[in-house]
Amino acid sequence: MQTTTQSRPKTSTTVEYPAVILHYVPNAQIAESAVLGTTMNALCGVEWSADATNYGATANPGPSKAVVCPMCADIYSSLPGEAK
Repeated sequence: MQTTTQSRPKTSTTVEYPAVILHYVPNAQIAESAVLGTTMNALCGVEWSADATNYGATANPGPSKAVVCPMCADIYSSLPGEAK
């Protein structure tokens, strides 16, 4: 019986985190969600809460990981000046 040795492929240990998607939300909803824990509704329809589990990641994602939601950006750019 003959045995063969196989080597494992080298794997990268660098962790690639996904980009954080930033949404447009009215300022009043941000403050209310942070204080009371209510849900926020982005212009694109995404709902979430700015609680301690996710607020830190979205508040300061860093320039390389921040991606603005394209649907929110389109809706925001179509709003009249006084609604922004």
